[in-house]
Amino acid sequence: MTNRKGLLFYRPLLWVRKIIVYLAIIAIVVGLVLYFIVNSALVVRKVANIYAPDYNISYSRIHGNVLTGVKIEDLAYNDDSLATHITLKWNPSGLFKKTIIINTLRVEKANVDTIKALAASFTSVENNESKESSSSESIEMGIKVDYLSLTLEPFVEQGISISDTILNVIGIEYASDDVEVDALDLQIDTNVTDIVLNASFK
Repeated sequence: MTNRKGLLFYRPLLWVRKIIVYLAIIAIVVGLVLYFIVNSALVVRKVANIYAPDYNISYSRIHGNVLTGVKIEDLAYNDDSLATHITLKWNPSGLFKKTIIINTLRVEKANVDTIKALAASFTSVENNESKESSSSESIEMGIKVDYLSLTLEPFVEQGISISDTILNVIGIEYASDDVEVDALDLQIDTNVTDIVLNASFK
């Protein structure tokens, strides 16, 4: 009698154990599938191909993945060059804290005139969207950038020819309209004078 009671008690435990094992297997398989999806360069390219044309943005090559970062070559807006090479590495875990954490952002040979045109197009879109959804609550996000590197193509601004611009920034934090920079190195060569700036500020 005692053995029969023991068996009756043992059978449910076996079923619970099987269910746990099955759930663990399913979780592992789903996890591997999700990891493959977000870690796939093909997925990154498909997403870019879906949304980039809506903003007249094109590129010659994009590689990398969502987890480790992406590299974009020959980024353009309306067939005008935005930058020859962009490298973005970020930490997605920051999203849980409503913070975008960028480990490295490197932009090479950015075109100022094209950037202005793109910014103007986004400004008009944002103004239209803000009118349509003025009552909706906005989610405030913080931004942290460990390292930023930027070089610009030669351009003319207010009659001054700027031939070379190199910007390196370490430790940028932006939250609630407050900006803090640990270290900033800026070098600008112009036809009037050369500028070298080393600073940190809040």
